[in-house]
Amino acid sequence: MIERLFLRQVYRELEDDRSGIHVSDLVTLNICPRLFWFEKNQPLPPDVDHALKMWQGKKLHEIVLGDLHEYEIEYEEIKGRIDDYISDLGILIDKKFVGYLPKDDKDVEKYYDHYILQLKLYSYMLTMLGYPVKEALILFIKVSENNPFREYRFEPNIQECEELFKSLKERAEEIVKMGQPPEIPENANPFDYPCSYCKYRSRCYSLDAEARAVYAENV
Repeated sequence: MIERLFLRQVYRELEDDRSGIHVSDLVTLNICPRLFWFEKNQPLPPDVDHALKMWQGKKLHEIVLGDLHEYEIEYEEIKGRIDDYISDLGILIDKKFVGYLPKDDKDVEKYYDHYILQLKLYSYMLTMLGYPVKEALILFIKVSENNPFREYRFEPNIQECEELFKSLKERAEEIVKMGQPPEIPENANPFDYPCSYCKYRSRCYSLDAEARAVYAENV
């Protein structure tokens, strides 16, 4: 009974207005257009494990590191909420709990490039709203490590960030209006990342006859 009460409160705290297109949606689109379509048109609630991880991350975001904290922004109808921004230094900060703590910058760029993309999009939006970003920083945290922290810093190229923003925004606005999901990417495999972690995997592959055959052969 206590477990159910706890989970009910967790799900209540995760309730959020997801109308419109958010920065996190653009990041999802970059990972998989089909996943983006399902999230916007036929969303499923997070399973218990995912909900607990999201709740853990939500609690992490409550720690204040900048004068703009949990700051909601919107630019050209794309919405978002930054973790922290230090105005006098022009530093944008994002905090992440991770299962694997990257050893160096190459590790970050290999395994967490979607987090880098997220900060590039926020850097462009903030700059256009009058908050120039001179440096973007991701603070990775993994519990049960002797040194549980790793920082990744970069100076965003605003022209590159603008190109990414406009390209993903245009694709998102097209796909969200589609009556059915876009084609499964040619290089997708139901048993490789990102499909192997996707809560829509069975639904996704059941909609495509050829993909359904591949999926059936391996389950």
